[in-house]
Amino acid sequence: METTSDTSTGNTVITAAWLNEIQWLDGWDILQGKANLRYPCIWLADPAEHASPLMPNGPALLSDEERLRASRFHHATHGVRFQAAHTLLRMLLARATDAAEQDVRLGKGHHNKPVLLHPHDAALGFNLSYTENQIMIGLHDRLPIGADIEWLLRPLDFEMMLQACFSNREIEFINSAGEGVHQRFFTLWTRKEAALKLTGEGINEQLPAFEVLDGENRARKEIMGGRPPDEIYLYSFPIGTDFIGSLALPARISTLWCYHL
Repeated sequence: METTSDTSTGNTVITAAWLNEIQWLDGWDILQGKANLRYPCIWLADPAEHASPLMPNGPALLSDEERLRASRFHHATHGVRFQAAHTLLRMLLARATDAAEQDVRLGKGHHNKPVLLHPHDAALGFNLSYTENQIMIGLHDRLPIGADIEWLLRPLDFEMMLQACFSNREIEFINSAGEGVHQRFFTLWTRKEAALKLTGEGINEQLPAFEVLDGENRARKEIMGGRPPDEIYLYSFPIGTDFIGSLALPARISTLWCYHL
């Protein structure tokens, strides 16, 4: 899809599309240093299945704040998921920067968005998302990135969220005739989350004011918040039958490498 720059009017051009041909590759060789990390990429892991192999030294890699947060989850499985997700993130950042895992240090940037403090690599983009029993991490070697994953069976009161989160055109799309309401809802939801995680803004009251329907959309930059790029490309993809993921980047990509553990 070709886009037309709209920067002279203070707009961000948002182009959204589906990636239906996803080929998942085994990521263990990369984590073990036996293969090269390729970009842009997403990583998928089930914390219940991979917490033990991911975390023989996991607690030692996490910060005091992260260990404290993990201990405060009401459900033990959520604490395990948190630890596994943040351990995997550090392992990937170590591989991406040729650093020792224990040397990776994270800080907080705009609106508390995680940033890499050491080793410092300003060009490396990363983002973490998790839901139910899945962790997803997006990485790019030279661009910022936003990532979001959702469980299609997540219990939600859609009707209460529609007006607060979507435009009239998006609501019409979600409620269109036929099956697949959950998928349409979470397609747009993950795209909006990914876009706002890209800019570092996070969820806010402006969600209905920018559209993420398939094709080309335009949004006022002040609506997006922060310093949004001139263009945002959104890519949605199925993850099995029960999950959906979306990525947001400030430039078009031709290949997405997809790894699972």
